[in-house]
Amino acid sequence: MPRTKWLAAALLIFAASTGAYGQAYPTKPVNIVTAAPPGGPSDVMARFIAEELTNALGQRFLVENRPGANGALAGDIVSKADPAGYTIMLSSSSMFTITPHVNAGLRWSPLKDFTSIVLIGTTPLAIGVPKNSPYNTLKDLLDAAKKAPGKINFAAQTGSMPHIAGKLLDSTAGIDITHIPFRGGAQMHAAALAGDVNVIIDGITPLIPHFQSGALKPIAVTGDTRVEVLPNTPTVAEVVPGFEAASWFSLFGPANLDPAVVKTISAAIAKMLERPDAKAKLIQMAVLPPSGDANAARKRLQTDYDKFGEVIKRAKITVE
Repeated sequence: MPRTKWLAAALLIFAASTGAYGQAYPTKPVNIVTAAPPGGPSDVMARFIAEELTNALGQRFLVENRPGANGALAGDIVSKADPAGYTIMLSSSSMFTITPHVNAGLRWSPLKDFTSIVLIGTTPLAIGVPKNSPYNTLKDLLDAAKKAPGKINFAAQTGSMPHIAGKLLDSTAGIDITHIPFRGGAQMHAAALAGDVNVIIDGITPLIPHFQSGALKPIAVTGDTRVEVLPNTPTVAEVVPGFEAASWFSLFGPANLDPAVVKTISAAIAKMLERPDAKAKLIQMAVLPPSGDANAARKRLQTDYDKFGEVIKRAKITVE
């Protein structure tokens, strides 16, 4: 075959092969599965990220809500998905660091059946007390708790990150505060507003209106730094060194996810985190942006999985 014809044939073969296999991800719409119902914090974050990735990568990213069983269903869907990267997950930390320790029937492992893509941000919890509470600072609360073990109580949804944070505070500060279980945020907030519980631990965003109205007093946030929406509220670590119990949002794919997918999505998120307008939106949601790095996501997952697993075991926390 003449050289020119050989080259032409080779170019045709190359073009055909790249057309089938070499197109840049994504080449079709991508589903972002979340275990949250519409309107929940994870759903709001998923829709924000879906819009950002749609704009950055030129294909639609669509949110698929699969609530139920504390994330068991959503995790099952994504863990069994094709590793080509067209079904991924937006997960909050509780689904991957708490649910596996309290759900013995879970059919997937967060450490074995998923690929970490990128850590989007961390979001601390807030610790609040009713407006007429005698406790004006976290130190006031801890001093009282040490004098009367078991007498002071805190409201938190059973098996949630706030529940785990309360029991971590027990062990880190050397106190014993009693958990008052709630199944829903509305009932829990009503109890705190009425003064029927001594302390409430919950996400910052749902508590902000009560702090702003003066119905509740914020006494601490649980992350390692103060947050812009509560600039005068100290971290727990300022009083109890070493304490940290923030939630986080990360993107995950199934095990053996195509490395090119991880690289493409993590690069898009990293670029997003450099934009002041995107940072401002995250801060409004009380989310502190980290660097967009897949290794950071994996490391945070492992650290919190071990830490909260130990708290759950020590406190004998179960979820029916």
